[in-house]
Amino acid sequence: MNYRRWLIVGYLLVLMAFTTSVLLIPGQKYDTLTTSDSGWFYDMAADIEENNGIVGNNRLSHAPYGLPYGSDFSQSLMTVMLYRAIHAVSPDVSLMDVVRYWAPLIFALTLIPLFLIGRELGGDLAGCAAAFFAAVLTSSIYWMKVGSFDRDPIMSTILAAWVMYLTIRLFKAPRSSIPTFAVLGGLVYGLFGLSWAGWWYLVPIIVGGLLFALLVKFLEKLVHGAIGASGALLSSLREHLGLIAGVVSVLLLVTIALCTVGGQAPRLWIGIIQTLFGYAGIGGGAGVTFTRYAGEMAAPESWSDVIYSFYGGGDLTVGTASIPILTVLISILSTLALLKFCWSRKRWELLAFPWLIVLMAMVWPGAGQARFTRLWWPLVPVLAGVGVAVLASLIRRASFEQFGGWLEHLQRPILIAFCASIIATPFILNAYGTAEHTTPPTEWNFSGLDAGYMDAFDWLRENTPESSVVAIQWSYGHLLTGASRRASVTDGSEVRGEEGVWENDPSFTIRPPDYIYYVQDHTGYIYGINANPRSYAVNGRRIDVQQLPTMGEDEFRWVISTYRDNYNCKIDYIVFDAAQYLQAMNAQKWGPAKILLDSTRKATSQTVSTEDQNYVFNFGENRENVVFTPTGDVYLRTDSESKHLDGYAFFAVTISEGGQISLSDFYGFFPPPSAPDIPETLLVFLDERGGIVTALLVESKSAEINALPIPMGIRIFEGNVGDFITDYLQIGYTSSNGLVKVAQVIHENMP
Repeated sequence: MNYRRWLIVGYLLVLMAFTTSVLLIPGQKYDTLTTSDSGWFYDMAADIEENNGIVGNNRLSHAPYGLPYGSDFSQSLMTVMLYRAIHAVSPDVSLMDVVRYWAPLIFALTLIPLFLIGRELGGDLAGCAAAFFAAVLTSSIYWMKVGSFDRDPIMSTILAAWVMYLTIRLFKAPRSSIPTFAVLGGLVYGLFGLSWAGWWYLVPIIVGGLLFALLVKFLEKLVHGAIGASGALLSSLREHLGLIAGVVSVLLLVTIALCTVGGQAPRLWIGIIQTLFGYAGIGGGAGVTFTRYAGEMAAPESWSDVIYSFYGGGDLTVGTASIPILTVLISILSTLALLKFCWSRKRWELLAFPWLIVLMAMVWPGAGQARFTRLWWPLVPVLAGVGVAVLASLIRRASFEQFGGWLEHLQRPILIAFCASIIATPFILNAYGTAEHTTPPTEWNFSGLDAGYMDAFDWLRENTPESSVVAIQWSYGHLLTGASRRASVTDGSEVRGEEGVWENDPSFTIRPPDYIYYVQDHTGYIYGINANPRSYAVNGRRIDVQQLPTMGEDEFRWVISTYRDNYNCKIDYIVFDAAQYLQAMNAQKWGPAKILLDSTRKATSQTVSTEDQNYVFNFGENRENVVFTPTGDVYLRTDSESKHLDGYAFFAVTISEGGQISLSDFYGFFPPPSAPDIPETLLVFLDERGGIVTALLVESKSAEINALPIPMGIRIFEGNVGDFITDYLQIGYTSSNGLVKVAQVIHENMP
């Protein structure tokens, strides 16, 4: 009996149980979806279940038009298959139950291919260590926790790991076994392609591994052989003909899968090649460029940010310095693995280098995307695991005589287990600690919002018609559609449209799009992102819905009626939360400040002095004695009389070491108690200690400030449950904790 094999199986099962226990922690308080995009794939799974097959359009997205799902349906399809199998045995299990536990299940199963990759590259010890380092990853916890059903981090991790394992076996196989692993690798890679549009990032890794193998063999023959460069090249190609055919077969099978099942055309390779050339800075043209407005689209600031993210939190404090000791250990082990690959130069080990290079290119600080750090999850544990095997090999090969024989004691099983536990414990504690502080995005801005949203979603699902359309800020749109099964005006899916083009383009099926932009000097300026949104204008679904809480009642009514009358998007309910209430309060506070700062400047103070408890500002040109009293009176003192100004406002500023002044707070506008004599307002700017930095006289704007409307977010939260906010807007539901309110639009009462 092979006890070693069964010990490894038992070890992997223990690791699966451990990592599942970690991933269950963040979901203890949340009984539904826990990431924003999960709702999109839950919608897909629900549609597959309801229609008994693949559905092309998500009717709940971008009401009333819907949005195409695309070809990445494999995760939802497999989830439905698993649900039907479980439901046949236990009818009480719902599709949502299976969806909630899908991510922990998949991540636990991912430990198997990661173990196999580590074993192929460094033996059983490397495989076991790789599986452990994967189980204690902290950057994966948010995406793999209970309630997460995002496609990218779940399916791309396990399928990428299996593709890389089969590719390593392909590179390692004798010529007779190459067809077997080419077919297996191509089929799994095809499934990967049907799971995620970014499947192609493995193409340069596989092709790059082949090129690395050819290059190394070519150089070896050139250096050690008597043949010339052409002979070395031809000889290297002949030796790798089977592998070349295997790689081509893998790519051919991927293409067949995507074209026959995914409905794509073979020209998809043109787009992939153009994308790869774009990464390399080759080709392209003077197309429109857009600012990176989404956090996940932004590039990491430094390599330390990328590396630290995998095992962040396990820091050692020395004096005032914080040392990421777990990250340092992983980096050392990974370096040992790469050095070992350089030394042995086996062609299946050479795959690690293009794998590393491609991932580095995808997150290159300042150029790539932060979201692609997820693609490192299979590689980092594998490199660290191989590093452990290299370190163990170095210890075994050490000269015991040279070191006095003390290294010999390290090979005792009990001592090995003790040392391993000492090293493993910080990783385990770090994983549990990270899981305990991991929350859904609904909790990021305001504690308790998740419970409030789930109450609201339950109410919408149980008390509103299925045809209802709900406006909710875009980052929670997918959560709404998944949990309530009601259509959303905007969600996490994104559609951009160029101003003046989308309105007149009959092929543009989403009206209006999420973002509207105009082009100037080859740059796309997006309203609400890098261009100010326009009042009483359609700025895009996301921008318009996002600004509903900060709008005044007239503009609010204009947006609702415009979407209804011009675009057939009849909004029935609007979800507001306490964070938006604070946003509305902030907008109300800063509204006067913006008007005053944009007002025409009349004069800047030249000097400021004190008389008794009064401040006297000298603005020059008949404004030498502007007096501000402790009672809040502001007037221009002349020889004959005092002329009152149109109030005053105080601002707080911060001054950097370089002398730059930036606005930090606004203390409010204070109008005069009576009609002013001079249509000017005093603006005073204070530093951190309350000292006067400067002062301005600006054109009076009292009438405009007094006309500022109360933001709708304030009116919603300061009304009573059941009261009409206006004749066409009523509070339909308030969550049990009071943090989320659902307002019902009564269109019959709206002009």
